Amino acid sequence: KELLEKNNEIKKMQRESQQELLKLRADIEIMKQDFIEKEKHFNESIKLLQEEEEEKEEEEEDKKDNDYVLSSNTTYSSTFSFDMFCSSSKLLKTFIGHTSTIWTIDYSTFNDSQYICSGSQDCTVRVWDIDNNKQIKLFNGHSNAVTCVKFVSYYRHYHKVNNCLPIVCSSACDSTIRFWDFETTGQFQ
Repeated sequence: KELLEKNNEIKKMQRESQQELLKLRADIEIMKQDFIEKEKHFNESIKLLQEEEEEKEEEEEDKKDNDYVLSSNTTYSSTFSFDMFCSSSKLLKTFIGHTSTIWTIDYSTFNDSQYICSGSQDCTVRVWDIDNNKQIKLFNGHSNAVTCVKFVSYYRHYHKVNNCLPIVCSSACDSTIRFWDFETTGQFQ
């Protein structure tokens, strides 16, 4: 009788595990689609910025070629007071560690602490403890610039207690999406 009860309990746990696995797979697919959409948007933005830069360069060349002079009665002014902007802003924190351009960041709180993760042209993902102003995690594995990072909550079922484990997801120009284990700094398989 005890053996039958244990067998039923094992089958129940297997069903629950399979249901949770299916839910996690669905969540991963949703995240993949989100990352693909964000990467597409990022690439479109880069292309648009490049086109705008080319247009500006062409306009500047045209102005030089035309060599015109504005008459003294023409009033044209387009200025931005950077000093006014600076006086109303202040630097709060600086995190040093990346060796190239940072393309993306995300913010999260867990375990009563605040964190930022960042992705960079240097192919790394880093996690920073905001309260201590320190880098606490470094994820290596991408072979090209990291363009999107995101904290994701993931629940594991251990001994019938739900524990929240943060995961960092990243996508890069190497055409990969990676899921990083916050505790071990390794990738999920």
